[in-house]
Amino acid sequence: MAPPGSGPSAGASCSSSARGGGASAEAPDGYASSSPPPPIAELPHEVLCTILVQLGIVQVGKLGMVSRDCRTAASRWLGTEVQHLRVERALCRWADERILGLIKAVSAGVGALTIDCSPRRPSAGSSGSNVAAAVLGRYASAHGARLLLETSSAPTERGFASFDALAPVLACCASLRALTLREATMLTEAHARRIAAQCAHLSSLSLIDCSGLSDWAVGHVVLQLPHLSELNLSRNLQLSAKVLVAIA
Repeated sequence: MAPPGSGPSAGASCSSSARGGGASAEAPDGYASSSPPPPIAELPHEVLCTILVQLGIVQVGKLGMVSRDCRTAASRWLGTEVQHLRVERALCRWADERILGLIKAVSAGVGALTIDCSPRRPSAGSSGSNVAAAVLGRYASAHGARLLLETSSAPTERGFASFDALAPVLACCASLRALTLREATMLTEAHARRIAAQCAHLSSLSLIDCSGLSDWAVGHVVLQLPHLSELNLSRNLQLSAKVLVAIA
């Protein structure tokens, strides 16, 4: 004879408890585990622009090193939203190859380009790093976050000097109308002529403190730019008054 309490009612009780336990183990819809965020490159353009514009080009450039998806998002923003690219301050500490890559990334829509070629100095750190980590932390892995916050390159004695490689990159900037090179002491006459040949649509040109320029090179450059309406040759003490009067 079965002991009291071991009949079907007990079995039903156990079965009911099992069902109850199973039901309680399932989290309600409102408390379901959150799904992973969408890849940053798939965000709507307006949302992506709102995020990246707060970071600035320096941090966006570092973001592009985190992953393929981040690189796609950074290139998308750079190619459509940057109208005037200024390679100065923190960007000056980037290696020449990275600067050239940045110019390529904005080539579709950039209308003005400024490159400060002065000697690179040690970085004191960027206040935007914390902002970048806070905004993009959920999209980057731990390794990617470290890359995001690292300095872009070690300082060197000279500044940007890859003018041979710059000319063909500028040829891709169909909308470029203003170019400024500052303290480009490594710029030679051949470089200046080649850049002018690739940028015949320029209306504004500033070659400031470019000690490698000569009277002949300046005259040749001006002849290659039929749309030129503004020319700045400040701090070029090696140029004679004669050529300045001739091109005025």
